[in-house]
Amino acid sequence: MKMVSRLLAVLAAMSMLAPTALAGEYGAYRDEFKTVSYNGSVGSLDWTSSGWAELNDDGNKTTGAVHVDPGGNCVGSNCLHIHSEGSELVGVGANRQADTSVFSWFELCYEVRYDEFEAGTDAVLVVEKSVNGGETWHPLRTHELSEDLQEHPIIEIGGPYESTIIRFAVQGYVSGEVFIDDVELKGTLAGSSTTTTTSPSTTTTVKATTSTTQATTTTTKATTTTSTTAPTTTTTVPETTETTEAVVIAPPQEPPSRFDGPPAGSGIRATAVGLQVAFENELFGEVGFVSSDFASVDHNANFRIVAEVIEAGWVWIVVLVCLLAWATVAGLEQRRRIAAVT
Repeated sequence: MKMVSRLLAVLAAMSMLAPTALAGEYGAYRDEFKTVSYNGSVGSLDWTSSGWAELNDDGNKTTGAVHVDPGGNCVGSNCLHIHSEGSELVGVGANRQADTSVFSWFELCYEVRYDEFEAGTDAVLVVEKSVNGGETWHPLRTHELSEDLQEHPIIEIGGPYESTIIRFAVQGYVSGEVFIDDVELKGTLAGSSTTTTTSPSTTTTVKATTSTTQATTTTTKATTTTSTTAPTTTTTVPETTETTEAVVIAPPQEPPSRFDGPPAGSGIRATAVGLQVAFENELFGEVGFVSSDFASVDHNANFRIVAEVIEAGWVWIVVLVCLLAWATVAGLEQRRRIAAVT
C-alpha cells in the first residue's frame, strides 16, 4: 500500500507540470440563424457588433425577397432565405462585416441549398469578399442555380486583414429559393501563446529491492561414436564369349501375294509365330544380313534367310527339328487340300 501511495503522489506531481493551453488559440465568428434576427452569433468570437445588411430589398428581416425564414430547406430551424418566383434579380442578397484583425489566417464556411420551381433558369449565387470596406470586391465562389443543389464549401481567405465583409448576392432570372445557413469565419488567432504552470518540486524516496537468482550449471557428457568400415575388394573376371555363325530360315515379314499362309490354328502357323517371337526378342543374337526371298519345293511360300550370331550350339538342333516338323506338316496339309479338291 505504501508503494501505491507513493506512485500516486508522483503521478499527481507530474500532472501539475503539464502545460495549460490558452483558450482561444482558434476562434470563429458564426451565425446559425437560431432566431429570426440579423444579429445572430454563436461562435467563440462576438459577432454582434455588426449584423446582416440586405442588398436591393426592403430591409425587413421577415418580408421581401430576402429575409430570415423559419421554414423551408434550412439546415437548422431558420436560415437566410432569398426567394423569387420567376423574376429578374440584380444583386439581391445580404452581407456582413467582421473584425478579422484577430486572425493571422482564416477561412469561410457555409451551407447553401437551392430548390428550383422552373428548370432552365440562368441565375447564379455569387459569394464575394471585400477587405477595404466595400470599395472593391473579390469573388470567392459562384453557384449555378439551373438545378437543385446542396453544398458545404470551405473557402480559404488568408489574412491578416483589419476588416472583412462577406456578401451573398443572386443575379439573373430566378424561379426558386436559395437557403443559406451556418455561416462561419474561423481561423488561427493572432498572437496566440501558451502559458505553463510549474508546481513546487516534490522528492519521493522509493526503497530498492534486490533480488538474487542462483545460477544453474548444466554439464553434458560428450558421446563419441567410432565407425569402422571394412575395405571392399572387387575382382573382375574377363568375359568369354563363344560365337558361332549359323544360317536361320525365318518366316516372311510380309504375306506373299499368291499364298495367304497356313490356316489359323494349324501347327505351321504356331511354329511360324514362335520363330517370329524368338527373332523379335533376339533369342538367337543380332541379325547379320538379310538375303532375298525364295520359293520352297513342296508349296508356294516365301522365306527370308537370316544369318545371325548364335551364342549357344543347342539352338541348331531346335531349329532343325522345327524345320523338319514344319515341312512334314506342310506336305500333309498340301495333300489334304488336293484330296479335298478332287
